[in-house]
Amino acid sequence: MVFLDTNAFYYVAKISEIESVDVESLQKYIEQNETAISSVSFYEFLVKFRNSIETIHKGCNYMAENHIKVAYNKYFPYSDELNCDFTSITEEKLNQILEVVIAKKIDVESRFASIVYTFMLFSASYFYFVPEGESASDLKKFIFGSCIKLWTKDNLDVFKEIFAEDMHLTIVKR
Repeated sequence: MVFLDTNAFYYVAKISEIESVDVESLQKYIEQNETAISSVSFYEFLVKFRNSIETIHKGCNYMAENHIKVAYNKYFPYSDELNCDFTSITEEKLNQILEVVIAKKIDVESRFASIVYTFMLFSASYFYFVPEGESASDLKKFIFGSCIKLWTKDNLDVFKEIFAEDMHLTIVKR
């Protein structure tokens, strides 16, 4: 099975263009192989083009004509609410689906950002409080463990707020 990158999907579906990609060769490769796009890429496509139902129809028609499947991704699973015909979806139905998709997108992306940020905080703190060549005392290990628990929850809340605010601003612009 061949998995299409999000941008490669945009190029072969003629949603966007780039001169450095041989779209004809990519199209032939898709025709000769079982092809899928990850659920993460499909969600990204829906969110990115949520203001253009024509683009969503175009991309989904391309997927249907070329038998491109949406492959499950455990970090951003393909949901039951997406079991509909996107080739002719209405704006109303798309907006209903996008409510669920955007909520999941905010959750997944804020969790990832929180993990990365917490790891950076922990690393910086560890290298600051534990001199090079020494190991952390039991007290310092306890303090670091407590800080990670505190930071993880607080960071997740902050990132969810940031991503929700960002998505709200882009939704309001519609």
